[in-house]
Amino acid sequence: MVLGGQSGRRTQVLGVQLARDEGGLDDVTTVNADGTGRVDIDASVAGDIRAGGPVRLHTPVPAPQAAAPWSLYRASLTRPDKTVVEQLRLEVGEVKSGVNPGALELLVAKGGIGAEQDLLRVDAGTTVTVGGSLTVEGFSTVTGFPGPLPAGTTLSSLAAQEAQLLAVAQVLLTQLTNTDLRATLHAGPAPSGSTAVSYTLRLASSATTTVTSVAAYETVVNVSTSTLISSQFIAQGIDLPAASTHDVARTVTLGPHPTPASIAVMAIGVGQDGQPRIGTLQFPAST
Repeated sequence: MVLGGQSGRRTQVLGVQLARDEGGLDDVTTVNADGTGRVDIDASVAGDIRAGGPVRLHTPVPAPQAAAPWSLYRASLTRPDKTVVEQLRLEVGEVKSGVNPGALELLVAKGGIGAEQDLLRVDAGTTVTVGGSLTVEGFSTVTGFPGPLPAGTTLSSLAAQEAQLLAVAQVLLTQLTNTDLRATLHAGPAPSGSTAVSYTLRLASSATTTVTSVAAYETVVNVSTSTLISSQFIAQGIDLPAASTHDVARTVTLGPHPTPASIAVMAIGVGQDGQPRIGTLQFPAST
């Protein structure tokens, strides 16, 4: 028993000590003069424990040196468009000697030992399996689908079909509303000799948009025989500032009189936003 002052202690104490086999004494319990108490050995309590004041745990459980074979941490990711996104990452697997990487998987389950129910499983091949029903409250995006769509109606197939329809609709909308680049017939067509006709193509930009690197491709078809007469670029590398025009004079050899033909021109350039701008022109001509 320790009662009163003791060498090496700064306060009066009441305590119990036990002798070690190799010599010396170890504290069992200690009560200091300021009223604080301490138990320095493993203790078991047979009855209830009631705390009249706060209970503080001064020795927290230390974190593992490496949470193998998984880890959970925060990370910042910079996307290609320079935006930064904060992520909570759960990584599975640190491949060590003798470990089969194909056997590593992430499993989210509920229930106790022997009664688990899989909720979500992700294997090393990036296959995700949902054990129950999947409810999507926001938008779903499908990218990188490796092959043809499955025959059954699945969430992936519906999302892919919707994405395809949206892409087609966007193309049609662009064709209907794109007036930033126009291809018009400025002059002609008029006979130029016994086998050729001449016309002037005018490329024009809108009042608010600059279109650069404009190229024009011409296709000429014999209407009576449905055969191709010619197809070629007739202009390349043209820059059109906003509200400007550029004329391209053309002479096209069709064939001896009378040769009916259809001439079609497609012009394509790049707008200020980096998106394509398209203008088309089609008209009949004959020698």
